Amino acid sequence: MEVHHPHHPAHKKKWSEYFLEFFMLFLAVTLGFFAENIREHLAEENKAKELLHVVAKDLRSDLEQLQTLKGLASEKNKFSDSIKIILNTNPNKVDQKDYYRDIMNYAPNYFFYPNDKSIKDAESKGYFFKEENRDLAYFIKKYNFWMNDYIQGDKILEEQAKLFINEILPQIADEEIVYKIWRYPSPPLESKMGITTIKPEASKKAIIFLATTKGVFDGLTVDMDSMSYYANKAINLIENNK
Repeated sequence: MEVHHPHHPAHKKKWSEYFLEFFMLFLAVTLGFFAENIREHLAEENKAKELLHVVAKDLRSDLEQLQTLKGLASEKNKFSDSIKIILNTNPNKVDQKDYYRDIMNYAPNYFFYPNDKSIKDAESKGYFFKEENRDLAYFIKKYNFWMNDYIQGDKILEEQAKLFINEILPQIADEEIVYKIWRYPSPPLESKMGITTIKPEASKKAIIFLATTKGVFDGLTVDMDSMSYYANKAINLIENNK
């Protein structure tokens, strides 16, 4: 015999239940959206900090390079002074070894090659435009200003180097001796009193050249000191903001 069960109508949800389900779904999506934004924001902050620390590392590398270049500029000015004294001395009383040693040490130029990729990357990402990086942006801006001035001075030095080798050196040096010692490392030259007589006009031209080049080095020293000042300011700011 079949048993018939009474039919119960499906349970109908109240409008408040629908609202609660909708609210819970909306809340979950909203919280997920905010959580993702927070995660992306924190990730971007970490990337910014990492890149700024690379900026600090590159600035330190620049400072080491500048310290070396400053020492070389000081040495070059000393050789310049020594050559000037010799040009004003009786050539028979000059030791050729000392004279050509000074020339060989004076001739080379060393240029600055900035590690500025990280700075350019940080600028392109807008990290220096953030309010919290306002002071850092100022220090980087001043550093770049003095660096660009230094690079312009480097270009002048490059032209001066060409002038020295092509015009000054042939008038104040013996070509046979130059041919012999113009190597790296320079072969030893025996000590011998007396150098080729230099014409007064050539001596005068060389001394004026030495004076103008010293002026360029003085300007570069100001640039290097200013770059070092602002680089250290930027480095301290980055490393203290961990």
